[in-house]
Order: sequence, then structure tokens, then C-alpha cells
Amino acid sequence: MTFASIFIHKYVDDTTVSETVAKTETSQLQTVTDELMSWSAANHMNINEKKTKEMIIGSLRGQQTPLVILGFAGRVVTQVSVFKLLGATINNSLRPY
Repeated sequence: MTFASIFIHKYVDDTTVSETVAKTETSQLQTVTDELMSWSAANHMNINEKKTKEMIIGSLRGQQTPLVILGFAGRVVTQVSVFKLLGATINNSLRPY
């Protein structure tokens, strides 16, 4: 299965998945997350659910109701406004932190 709006960024033992979603579209991130979980289990690789986070960037980030509640290993993924990626701190407004 391919997703035109999904991008997977890998570095050593980290994987970051990003998605571009227009206001009129539905997020495919849960489907991608499920596939990543299946692949990881089949290849005997553990994903650290405590390090798995979600961040919404753009005009949809201020919504009171989330577009989709992202689940992972039977838990809701924590949504954050700031995270650190390869030593760079990124916030959901994309302004200097």
C-alpha cells in the first residue's frame, strides 16, 4: 500500500513519519502506524511506545477536537507541541524555540 502524502524519515534506530493533510482530507496516519507495528512485530523489532509522539503543525493544530485519535499498541499516542529530533528542537508553530 502506498500513500502519496506520507513521508518516512529514518536515521539509525529512529523513524519519523510525517503526513501532509488538506482540510478536506482524512489522515492516513493510523493505517500507516498499524502497518509499521505489523512490520516491526514480524521482524522481531520493538517500538518504544513511550517515545512515540504526535505533533500537529499548521492551521489544524488549534482545533479543540482532534482529527483522529492516533492509537499505538492499545494506547492513545501523546500529542505534543514541542519535540527534539536529531538534536534539533521543533515546535508546532515552527518558530525559533
